[in-house]
Amino acid sequence: MAAAAAAAAASSGGSAPHPGAKAAAAEPAQPRTNAKGGIMVEDSEIEAAFRFFDPEGKGSINIQDLKKRLQPFYKDMPLAEYKFLLGEARSMTLKDLKDLLADNDVAGFDPVAEAFKVYDPSGTGFVQPSVLRDIFKKLGFDDLNDDDMRVLLDTADGDRDGRISLEDFRTMLDAARPGAGIRE
Repeated sequence: MAAAAAAAAASSGGSAPHPGAKAAAAEPAQPRTNAKGGIMVEDSEIEAAFRFFDPEGKGSINIQDLKKRLQPFYKDMPLAEYKFLLGEARSMTLKDLKDLLADNDVAGFDPVAEAFKVYDPSGTGFVQPSVLRDIFKKLGFDDLNDDDMRVLLDTADGDRDGRISLEDFRTMLDAARPGAGIRE
C-alpha cells in the first residue's frame, strides 16, 4: 500500500530549453526516513492517499476502490496484487493505513521514483506527454486541450529545461506538501 499511496515534457526529442533554464542539481534529493530507517510518511500524506482511494468518504477502502483508482496507472495489475495491498483484511480504514505506514521499516524504496515510472513507462527519464494525457483522460479529464497540457507541463518543469524529469516531479510533490511552500 505504501507504493500505491505514494502514488502525477517532451520524450527524448531535442526540445530546446526554456529561457533561464537552470543546471540540474548535482545530487538528487533522497527520500525522507523515519526513526526506524523506513520511509517517512506524514499524517497529512496518509490522509491525502486515503481520500484518493475513498473519494466518496465511506471511511474504508476495499479491493474495488483500489482497482477503480489504480487501473488508470496500472492497467494490467493482477487481482493478487490488489489483495496483497490490503493484506489479510477485506477493507482498510484510515487508522489501519496510518498504523501500517507510520512507523514502517521499508528501506531502500523510493515511492516518488516508483510513482514516476507510471508517467515514464519507457524509462526515458522524462514524463511522456502522451501518457500524461492518457492518465488524465482515464481519471475523467477528457476535455484537456493542447493549451491545458502545455500549462501542466510548463508548471511541472521546475528546472525549465523543456522536460519533466524525476527531480522536477519530486520538487512538484514536495511543493504540494502541506506547509512546504514553493522552493526557489
